[in-house]
Amino acid sequence: MVNKESEHPYYKERRKYPRLNTSVEIEYWVSKEDTFMKTVTKNIGAGGVCIVSEEKIGKDTILFFKIDLSDGKKFIQAKGKVVWSSEFYSSSLEKIVYNLGIEFIEISDEDRQRIYDYVIGRITPEDTLKYNNYG
Repeated sequence: MVNKESEHPYYKERRKYPRLNTSVEIEYWVSKEDTFMKTVTKNIGAGGVCIVSEEKIGKDTILFFKIDLSDGKKFIQAKGKVVWSSEFYSSSLEKIVYNLGIEFIEISDEDRQRIYDYVIGRITPEDTLKYNNYG
């Protein structure tokens, strides 16, 4: 079961669940009728993700996700809400793009546990140092 007050030796942050700085393939869309966009995560945790988007998406927007942990199992499906957004210039894309902080609002207990196990199995002291500098 997901341990919200993680006992992992490297985990000392204010988030409900630990986050891992890693690129995980993800598809997202705004509504059932929309075409999906592909991107990667900047970080992921059992409570949500940070993704890079080429389009500006406002706070409180509801998004749908398919997440591939590349663990040989089915895609994780979730529904999330944008809780923050920040823009930055991407030199590789040569344009302004957006970091989106997403909180999962609908995800199965099994999929939340899979993400939690994925993160705990890979987290390092360097990851927690990065997180402790952010909220």
